[in-house]
Amino acid sequence: MMSRTRAEVARICRTEGLRRPSILAIATLAEMKSPNSSAQVSRSPDRVTEIARFAADASLDGVVTWPHEVPHVRNTCGRRFIIVTSGVQLREAGIPAANAITAADAIRAGADYVVVGGPIWRAAEPIRAVREITDDIERGLRNSPRRTFEILNPRPV
Repeated sequence: MMSRTRAEVARICRTEGLRRPSILAIATLAEMKSPNSSAQVSRSPDRVTEIARFAADASLDGVVTWPHEVPHVRNTCGRRFIIVTSGVQLREAGIPAANAITAADAIRAGADYVVVGGPIWRAAEPIRAVREITDDIERGLRNSPRRTFEILNPRPV
């Protein structure tokens, strides 16, 4: 399925003279319920990493996954593999630091892109929350072992 998707997108882009977009797999589905069962599918990092490896083997550009899975995926798939993460939180009073993964934590762990929704929607002061998140992203970038963060990642067609 992944290989076929990439091939068809590449074919259409060649036909239409378009630049091929980045194609990402959704590794977070590894943690959802099976459609034929009420049982939870494995939450292990191994399952998410396996899906990421399938995506890399199919020449997809990256995955979307939870922040706590980022280091596993980065170690397995390498630096050029795009990792998008959501589910980051603001560090707030009352939430133990070990339980809150911030945007800075995700970036330091190897995320290329961070999707933020909940902390802004739930905030009493959304503008303040956005400022806190952007400050947190800057801290993550300054303290990232990679020291680079590509806003637009140029990909060959």
